[in-house]
Amino acid sequence: MEINVVMEGVSGAFDTSTGRLVCVPSPKYAEVELCFAERMNIPFAKIKLHDRDRYVDAKAVFDDAAALGALIAERWNAAIDTAAEARVTDALQKEVDRLNAHIDSLTDVRVTGLTPDAVRGGMVLGLEGGMLQVMAECFAATFKGRGAKNFLSMDFTDSEGESYTVTMQKSGGDTPASKNARLEEEVGRLKAELAERPKITDRSDDISGLADRKSFQQRVKDWLLQCFGEEIANDTVERNHRFLEEALELVQSLGCSKDEACKLVDYVYDRAEGDPAQEVGGVMVTLAALCLANGMDVERASETELARIVQPDVAARIREKQKRKPAFSPLPGSYPDRQQAPHSDDPCPASDGTLSIHVTGPEK
Repeated sequence: MEINVVMEGVSGAFDTSTGRLVCVPSPKYAEVELCFAERMNIPFAKIKLHDRDRYVDAKAVFDDAAALGALIAERWNAAIDTAAEARVTDALQKEVDRLNAHIDSLTDVRVTGLTPDAVRGGMVLGLEGGMLQVMAECFAATFKGRGAKNFLSMDFTDSEGESYTVTMQKSGGDTPASKNARLEEEVGRLKAELAERPKITDRSDDISGLADRKSFQQRVKDWLLQCFGEEIANDTVERNHRFLEEALELVQSLGCSKDEACKLVDYVYDRAEGDPAQEVGGVMVTLAALCLANGMDVERASETELARIVQPDVAARIREKQKRKPAFSPLPGSYPDRQQAPHSDDPCPASDGTLSIHVTGPEK
């Protein structure tokens, strides 16, 4: 039964079928109260073993009243506990009955039909039942848990040691055979596209054979020899200058200022010389890092530029430009049949107000 109470500091309702009693004796006032222990003690009755409202009479029977109140509370609470146990037992029995019914449904497998398979041949056996649904859910969970997209193959071994492979395919997804067929079709399409692309053939100016898949460094060497000749290709001073020129052009195109470049020149030349092989490694690592930071592919950019400069018309322009470059200076070109240019010890001299021309070119 649900009981509503309105008392000072207490309001609301409580259920007597689950509420427990507590006996509260007050020796000071010689009173014994029975209370429901709901959030706080809620008094509802007093144990009174005297007929005259005199303190001396209440004091005389106080111990007996307290014992009677405690006995009433004890028996009430025992009845509440018994009822609660009965409810729990009843609920457990209902759950057992439900689980038994569920187990019965799982073991009930029925044949729903046997029909020919017009697509793959053979017969299709239709089955239904709770256990089959559990198996289907387990297969689906395994399929998803393994990250499969179209099909999943699982290997089994029976009690006699025989091995079997079960392939589970998602409806509408690729089978292993259809996936292989699709990949073969894609490979054929890519080969056809590659065959239609223009190839590097023999050049009228004897720049040939560069389409062979040699190392990138070897192909650059072939281009240098065929475009400039062995003297320029092997001139270490010229190679230093051309590399520095291209490096400066790269950082200039990415926002590095002349002032920053000059400060770095001073910084580097104030230090001891490094090991060439180690410095080459540093160049390659920092170049790759620079390309990463700017969203570029260093290998693709290298191959694209090499493929461009081996073209006959481009190679001819490069050779012509080389002939017009000043001699004996860090600027491109250094040959004895040209006049020596003035030299300055200052790597970055201050501007004298004259016009300077920045010459770009593909030489490496």
